Amino acid sequence: MRCYILVLFINLTLLFPFSGIAQTVVLEDDFEDEDITTSPSWAGDTENFTTFDDSGNNLLQLNAADAGTSYLSTTSAAAYGSWEFFIRFDNFSLSGSNNVTVFLISDIADLTGDVTGYALVAGESGSDDVFELIRYDQGVPASTILTGTTVVNGGGDYQIQVTRNSNGEWTLSVASGYGSIPTAEATGTDNTHTTSSYFGFMPEYTSTRSDRFFFDDITVTKAPIELASVKVISNLELRISFTDNLNPSTVESTDFAVDQGIGNPTGISVEGNVVALSYNTPIPGGDYTLTVNGISDQSGTILPSNTTIDFSLFDTFLDGDIVINEFMYNQPEGLAEYVEIYNTTTKQFNLTGWKLGDTNEPTSISSDTLILKANEFLVIATDTTTLFDAFGTRNYVEMSSFPSLNNSGDAVRIYTATDLLVDSLSYSPEWGGDNRSLERRSPTTSATYEENWGPSPDPTGGTPGLPNEVVEDIQPSQVTGYEIMDAQTLLIFFSERVTNNSAGNTLNYSLDGGISISNAISMEPDTVQLQLNSSLQNATNYTLTLSGVEDIFGNAINSFQLNFTYYEISEAESGDLFVNEFMFDPPGNATEYIELYNPTQKSLNLEDWTLNDNTGSQKVITHTRYVLPPDSFVVLAPDSSLLNVYPEFSLVVMGNSFPSLNNSGDDIVIRRADGLLLDSLSYNSDWDGNEIALERRT
Repeated sequence: MRCYILVLFINLTLLFPFSGIAQTVVLEDDFEDEDITTSPSWAGDTENFTTFDDSGNNLLQLNAADAGTSYLSTTSAAAYGSWEFFIRFDNFSLSGSNNVTVFLISDIADLTGDVTGYALVAGESGSDDVFELIRYDQGVPASTILTGTTVVNGGGDYQIQVTRNSNGEWTLSVASGYGSIPTAEATGTDNTHTTSSYFGFMPEYTSTRSDRFFFDDITVTKAPIELASVKVISNLELRISFTDNLNPSTVESTDFAVDQGIGNPTGISVEGNVVALSYNTPIPGGDYTLTVNGISDQSGTILPSNTTIDFSLFDTFLDGDIVINEFMYNQPEGLAEYVEIYNTTTKQFNLTGWKLGDTNEPTSISSDTLILKANEFLVIATDTTTLFDAFGTRNYVEMSSFPSLNNSGDAVRIYTATDLLVDSLSYSPEWGGDNRSLERRSPTTSATYEENWGPSPDPTGGTPGLPNEVVEDIQPSQVTGYEIMDAQTLLIFFSERVTNNSAGNTLNYSLDGGISISNAISMEPDTVQLQLNSSLQNATNYTLTLSGVEDIFGNAINSFQLNFTYYEISEAESGDLFVNEFMFDPPGNATEYIELYNPTQKSLNLEDWTLNDNTGSQKVITHTRYVLPPDSFVVLAPDSSLLNVYPEFSLVVMGNSFPSLNNSGDDIVIRRADGLLLDSLSYNSDWDGNEIALERRT
């Protein structure tokens, strides 16, 4: 199963006041009924609160017998909207012992408990005391969302309004004096807690201040229900959050639709303000829009028709999805080194936390959201300004810790955020790339092969962010030679690297003469060993046919025939070879020569055999393998001039090692490499070899 990460763009912005949008008053109390038990019903330390007639206007008054902390709370479903109230600190200075916490949002009625929500507090900052909005996580002050500017340390009367929109943007407005109109003085953003159950006051006081806190004109207005966020759980599940708890009876799967053909979910579940959408078919990575209709909260407020929210799905990387496509390590003056990666797929990836390195420890490319879309290029560099100046607008990302790629050779490695190797290579100067980038020929062929890279032919020196221009390899590998290791083993050599699978497939080879290929072993980079099921026969011609062998780019040999002769070399014994003809007094400018004949059925190797005349100085006929097949001749001579007249000759040119055969008489002695005498003769002028060769009769 794929895992997904979410990037969210909400196209709804709610600004306060909510002009033109229906609001719901969920709490209102001016205490004129002098009753805190009904309409609304306050709970908590009710015995410590009373109503106070202030010149015909009733206020809620703290009226405790001694020092302590008291609270009143009542139900309130407003998590987004407006909180308005009056508060009086009657002629005393706020302090750590005399302060107030007004819980705008609380998940529990007991405000002294482990509250999760938001509260406006005053009385903790000494002589510069102001109102602050604090987020509480299970009773612990977790974050200060905003800090006001009106100094309230000396006490007094204050009109307060706090608003919050669906994006979690809070605004604090304060005015001094009863009935004054508050003005905005501080803003902050926090969208951690999205539901509310209670509102309430909680003053802390000393015995001399136990009746000096007053409250009045409480109005809590709940904002219309909105679509707040989409959280991607997997490619089969989305979790949709709203700004208020929903009426489950109004929620149906047909109320939700994802564009690009995804459509409605196959199942839903509702819990509070969250709807989980499930799908039977995995949603591919990409950018989507969710449209919602017909949803209402528990107070009956209906979500506006065709409310939309945009979200993105990111696919999980699989091997080969993203490759190193181009890099510049030996850049011209004024240009930065860079590495280009390429998304070879139709998937979409989030590269946040991915890493780039050379032979040293890789470091993060970017900690921000870094999206690589389908078939998109991304150019990573330490200085993207120089790249922009040279190449123009491309998809760049600047990496502060970009590795220095050594001109003498280095590595390029890409890793995911979880340290999974994405792609890598190790280059050397022999790869090229002097004052220009190296471009990859094929994204499906391993980056580790030098053959897969070539210097960019572009006049600018590279193509960062654009398709490569280096010439693709479309020609199959060629057979450049062979070697017969023994009667049942052949080595085949190719002009370039071949793939293991194709080179090791015995079906890609056939040999005549009733011999089959029992095994083919790829010996990278460009050699294959063929093992035969039966032995080759001495002095026999064979044809090996090859087809289907592929180079690393997938170019396959259509059909190629390799003709060869196998010789089983035997040790020559005395009498196995003899001098058959020689010329010691050639006419004109002709050359002397000696002809040897192998009358046997053996194949003889002349390597390191010697020839000498009557001086006894043995000269090596040839230092390399030279096969004399059964019933065949070979001519020894100081040069190759005989081929001008007899081009069909089998000739071994000995150069200055060929002895000068005296016209008055001389010896011709042929020995094996170990000195064994194979044949010899002694001639003189009476043999009648004047300007004519002497041939052996039998």
